[in-house]
Amino acid sequence: MSGQRGEFRGKYKVGVTDGIITGIDYMLYKNGGFSTDASPDILTCALVHIDNCYKFANFHGTGKVAKTNTPSNTAFRAYGAPPAFAITENMMFDVATELKLDQIEFRRKNFYKAGDVTHFGQVLREDDVTFEPCYDECITRANYYKEKEEIEEFNKKNKSKKRGISLIPFNYGVGIPPSFGQGGALLNVNIDGSIIIFVGGVEMGQGFYTKMLQIASQELGVPMTKIHLSESSTNCVPNPNISGGSSTADFSGNAV
Repeated sequence: MSGQRGEFRGKYKVGVTDGIITGIDYMLYKNGGFSTDASPDILTCALVHIDNCYKFANFHGTGKVAKTNTPSNTAFRAYGAPPAFAITENMMFDVATELKLDQIEFRRKNFYKAGDVTHFGQVLREDDVTFEPCYDECITRANYYKEKEEIEEFNKKNKSKKRGISLIPFNYGVGIPPSFGQGGALLNVNIDGSIIIFVGGVEMGQGFYTKMLQIASQELGVPMTKIHLSESSTNCVPNPNISGGSSTADFSGNAV
């Protein structure tokens, strides 16, 4: 038996004035299973991501890892961020529903702006806060309001069958500890114009090799059919980074 992503339970108290969140208090509980494993770090990561895209003028958050009689839970894709997003987005939905606020506009009104400071001390720059233009593009391309009108009309006419629509923003903190922040690559250009790439990083279905081919093709102006990826080893690319943290393509791509 092996562990998986440990379940979370989140409790919150929130203050809202004129559609603006003025303060929030979170209490998170994580099922760690029968041993500690990575659960304390995952809980910390969840508390870092708990703000998602929103500015909380006053913030307090804490949490506990619970020991239970289940297999030990561990790290699993995004390391605590997804349950944090789910907790906060449920909170946003509940507040908007309770106060009869538009779900889209309530979220938009509370988006971070450039110059805001997160609860963990990061001063946000213009390129950190692209939520609103991204949100607007999704609304336009999905014909959100037209779809919403059609769904509301459908629900009025149907008693036992209902439809719904939602648009949820995510602000994922892609990152890796600075000591691991490196990538390496070796490109051999052959006489016939073909190229062989050796690059640190593991392909496990996420499309890593395809991205490396695309980057080399674009930068060198060579068709992808002329570029080949060889098995990587430390005699060609020393000290490769771990393949994780949603950072492998960024580090290795810059190396290429």
